[in-house]
Amino acid sequence: MNGELVNMSELVIAVKHYLKTSEYDRNLISPLNIASVTFRLAAFGTFEQQTATRVTEWMASMTARGLREIILWTGDAADLHANSAFSNLLDSVIVCFYDAHVTLWNKRWSFDREKYAWDIVYTERVYRQNALASPRFEDRTSIFAQVLTDIGQLATTLELDEFAETFRAAYLQLYNNKGKPNALPEKNRRLLEAAHTAFVFGGMKSWKEGPPSLAAERGVFTLYNDLTTQLHREIMFAVLYAVNEW
Repeated sequence: MNGELVNMSELVIAVKHYLKTSEYDRNLISPLNIASVTFRLAAFGTFEQQTATRVTEWMASMTARGLREIILWTGDAADLHANSAFSNLLDSVIVCFYDAHVTLWNKRWSFDREKYAWDIVYTERVYRQNALASPRFEDRTSIFAQVLTDIGQLATTLELDEFAETFRAAYLQLYNNKGKPNALPEKNRRLLEAAHTAFVFGGMKSWKEGPPSLAAERGVFTLYNDLTTQLHREIMFAVLYAVNEW
């Protein structure tokens, strides 16, 4: 997955773990190519604007403000929550639920060419000045598995063996108990690992580079397009369930 989504997912997992245990596990945050991370907390209620430059400081500040829940949200989730208070959010954001406020964290990444690393700024804004229940996310493991099977078969038909092996590996991860343990429950860990593996969009060997023209030559472009859309959606749904539902 892209670095922005990975970083947001890991931050949410780390904060949820902190809320449950009062402990910060630094191993939950990958050592990405990041020069700095800044968190700009919004003013609301009796709290003033605040800036944190460490994850631990950020967690402690949100906890002191009465944080009770945190989730990752992507625009894909709007399809599953069309009638919810969050259905108009089409970007990827971190959502925080306080006693009487709901806030959103937007991200901005900028590349420092001297350090050859990223500077990340997360900025909080008040979304609702009343308490809201966190949306629930569906376990779609069986649907994800079927899409991986179908698109893997298509890759085999197109003689794209490397992609076929990738989709097969992601399928096996959905039911594999031998992954690296972390704070997540076992099912959530498997889903997140499978989503990482199945994310074949972007990079040097993208599923959206050579395969479309090959599928068109073989007369299966419509099938390719449908399965590719389904794959991306199910990856996002898998990430949302894995990160949020525990």
